[in-house]
Amino acid sequence: MSDKAVVASVFLNRECPRKCPYCGSKRFGMERLSGQEWLDAIDILRERGIEFFLFLGNEPLMLGGELVVLVDGLLERGIEYGMYSTSPEPLFSKWREKLLDAGLRNWSAGVDFIPEVYERMKAEGRLSQTAIKLIEGQGEEIVRKAKEALEGLIWMYEHGVEEVLSLITVSRANVEMLYDMVVWFAENVVKDSRWKVSYNYVEWDHGDKDFMVGKGEGEGWWLTEEDREVWQESLLRLEEEWEKFPFVQPVRGYLSNIDKALRQDMKWWKEYGFGVENLSVECDGRLRACGYRGGGVDYSVWDFIDKEEEVWEAWRREVMKCKGCYWVWPHMLANAGVDACDFRSDYWKEKYSRRVRG
Repeated sequence: MSDKAVVASVFLNRECPRKCPYCGSKRFGMERLSGQEWLDAIDILRERGIEFFLFLGNEPLMLGGELVVLVDGLLERGIEYGMYSTSPEPLFSKWREKLLDAGLRNWSAGVDFIPEVYERMKAEGRLSQTAIKLIEGQGEEIVRKAKEALEGLIWMYEHGVEEVLSLITVSRANVEMLYDMVVWFAENVVKDSRWKVSYNYVEWDHGDKDFMVGKGEGEGWWLTEEDREVWQESLLRLEEEWEKFPFVQPVRGYLSNIDKALRQDMKWWKEYGFGVENLSVECDGRLRACGYRGGGVDYSVWDFIDKEEEVWEAWRREVMKCKGCYWVWPHMLANAGVDACDFRSDYWKEKYSRRVRG
């Protein structure tokens, strides 16, 4: 693994209007840095070799004008980043044009399902009762999130943002819809390489992943052995029709990892010689092991100034405890593919192509 991180996952704040059933990231009321303070922190991290920043929320738009300050500073510094938001209204409509004026380069969102695809497949009898129960059991909340996230991506795409990413978090609720969702994107929104579709999998908290809920809390959402056939069918169809969907994150290699996904025992990533090259920053500037796992790195960004080696050593110790996750996908890195985050896919593809070529 690398001695130091090259990616930073940054929690800009810990407030969110959403109530996603599989998300355990609910530490509301924490102090957070201002836009300028974040830029100061980012400067420190860049000096230590961080090349890419993934900005998470819980919901960045809740920073309001401070997010505009941040985006403006990112453009000035020429920083590569992904901005992950679910475009909640009315916040999205209030700040979208100001963010564009500040030079926003990326807009990414989780699209757990597409209402139009869901209604059509349901009417055609192509969805299991499990999927219908999980989606409709969430009521208007999950429909609103899916609708607003998708509308936000489309608005940013149509108004010229360099890259948008729709991230599908695969669960029992949407695994049957995977192929049809990709077809919908191809037929309705994707016109050029600026739109990307990526996906990962719902995971549960094994005791150290404070980003997720425990297995019992989100019961029913986790993929199980019962889902194997439809899961493989969706991925095989995408692989067989690969040339039709060039905007989709590569699926080659995903099928062989279904067993590991079902067990969620992923120490296999170390076999490839790649570690979790990802440092995470809490909304108040304290460091985390990664975006999923808190604790273990008892330092802040500011400690890099006087205690750099101590900080990296604490991070390395914590990384070696990691079981891996679907934001790592080492087989993709090893094959000069796109990092699983894929929030700036062209950037990452070139980066890892250089690495593999030596």
